[in-house]
Amino acid sequence: MIQIDKDLKKLRTALEKQDARIIEKKSGWMVYPPDRNGTPVMIHLTTSDHRAMKNARSLLRKAGFDV
Repeated sequence: MIQIDKDLKKLRTALEKQDARIIEKKSGWMVYPPDRNGTPVMIHLTTSDHRAMKNARSLLRKAGFDV
């Protein structure tokens, strides 16, 4: 299992409060908005880029989440 840091735990909690469907994959999470017509977002848990978390939050905001 991949170790999850505290920022990702907070992000997952915030997404679950917004009724996101989160499906765990081998390298991360597929996050589906409550609206079935929304765009799913892949969040990689094995990020090496220092901007990865900011980029993931940006994609989630574009998909309609408040993060």
